[in-house]
Amino acid sequence: MPDTTTIHIPGNGRQELDRASVQIIADDFEPEPITKTYGVLVNGRLYPPRQIVFLAMGLDRSASNPNSQECMEALNRLGYQTFETSAYTESGRILVPEWRERGPNH
Repeated sequence: MPDTTTIHIPGNGRQELDRASVQIIADDFEPEPITKTYGVLVNGRLYPPRQIVFLAMGLDRSASNPNSQECMEALNRLGYQTFETSAYTESGRILVPEWRERGPNH
């Protein structure tokens, strides 16, 4: 696995993201709640991918906007596990939001 990768930052072009910066950020910052669809596991804690990328790259969150999918792909290239969050019904079945459903009736 590489120590660095690149990610496209709108308005800033391709920027480098490195594993060492991700580790430092994970040591220094608590994860924000996962309020969207994706998460990345760093040092045993689940973070929103955009939080890790913005902090590790020193980006102003209001000025730049890489999407979560791009962030996840960059973090995967650095060797981190990424996840799509799931919700469950009381009976233990996976609850798929209607907007995520796929198939012939959707």
